[in-house]
Amino acid sequence: LTSVGLIAAFMQQAGVDTVNLKHPVVLTGTLIGACMPFVFAALTMLSVGKSAQAVIFEVRRQFYLAPELKAKLYTHEEHAKNPIVADFPAGGPFLILDGQISDKTTSTTYQRKNANGENEQLPNYDAAVAICTSSAVEEMVIPGALAVFSPAIIGFLLGSWGLTGLLVGSLTSGFMLAITMSNAGGAWDNAKKYCESLKKTMSEEDYKNWHDAVVAGDTVGDPFKDTSGPALNILIKLMSVVSLVLAGVIKKQSDSYGVGPKVGLDASGVLIAIIIFLAVFILCVLSVIHNGKGAKKRAEASRVFDAKVAADKE
Repeated sequence: LTSVGLIAAFMQQAGVDTVNLKHPVVLTGTLIGACMPFVFAALTMLSVGKSAQAVIFEVRRQFYLAPELKAKLYTHEEHAKNPIVADFPAGGPFLILDGQISDKTTSTTYQRKNANGENEQLPNYDAAVAICTSSAVEEMVIPGALAVFSPAIIGFLLGSWGLTGLLVGSLTSGFMLAITMSNAGGAWDNAKKYCESLKKTMSEEDYKNWHDAVVAGDTVGDPFKDTSGPALNILIKLMSVVSLVLAGVIKKQSDSYGVGPKVGLDASGVLIAIIIFLAVFILCVLSVIHNGKGAKKRAEASRVFDAKVAADKE
């Protein structure tokens, strides 16, 4: 309802009373808008996968450097009663020194004195949190640029009618996609809980097969219902707000019917759209290059780590 109200406010500010779906500009904007929620959801799903893989590697690395971390589950209350008294320098979430995984003297795990006065290893939550927070910023560059700048590009390029079609298309497809992802993700998550509740009634082999299947579904279901689904609400609202802010400028740059940019000496709308598109394109390319370097670094760290673990087992 909020998005509908914002779209109605934009149409009023842009001087759009009615739109004709038979007009190519409106149809083009509607098709582009209908595609955007799917692209946005795909980008956020990929981002969650990359971040999760990085956290998994960090957890495995800490377990390898300090196997005693597996022996006990540390709670917040325990940390409060027995605080950390010393820590070792980290050097980064993916610690590689001269191509080798570091030893315990430079690990990212913490150490404290237990009740008996002995040194006790603690997990370093800072490294995992740092991975999540940095990924939350880095991975949202392209989706954020898509949500913020697409209304400006379409508005200056296709006029008020084209931007109205973009907003209507993104609202209709985004609304249904968000409901689908939230329900499907919840069903996958509940399937795992249901399977775990039947553990006592099943044989060990059957339970393992069932549980492996539902865990695979829950791996997709969690980002479905917790990330991509709710994020579509932000996408639709953000596009509507940006369109409302630019409504007056786009109205001036559109022709008398609002179906496209002006023609003549004052036709600067197309030029503005091209400039914005090139700026966003360069920003996305730089983001892809930066994320690619991070992915390469993670792959190299994982390769070195796996080789070190395999060598130790031999």
